[in-house]
Amino acid sequence: MSGNWQRIGKPIADFRRDDVDKVPFPYTDRDTRQSRPASVIRTAKLATIEAADATKLGELSATTLNIIILKVGDIVGLENS
Repeated sequence: MSGNWQRIGKPIADFRRDDVDKVPFPYTDRDTRQSRPASVIRTAKLATIEAADATKLGELSATTLNIIILKVGDIVGLENS
């Protein structure tokens, strides 16, 4: 290894908890995608989205973020986390 830093591929989007971003959602039955707003409630890596494909739309208030986290937890069967 030469110690020289070299970018590999395209930069990925930097999501932060409470962001509202426009991201591409693929169709399962077609080779196309459509952009939709998405709320970032946790920054665990579930998918890689290139920075060029994501647009920050705004931020959620702390109260709204907590409501969403509780509702999603109820839907997927998680205890308050």
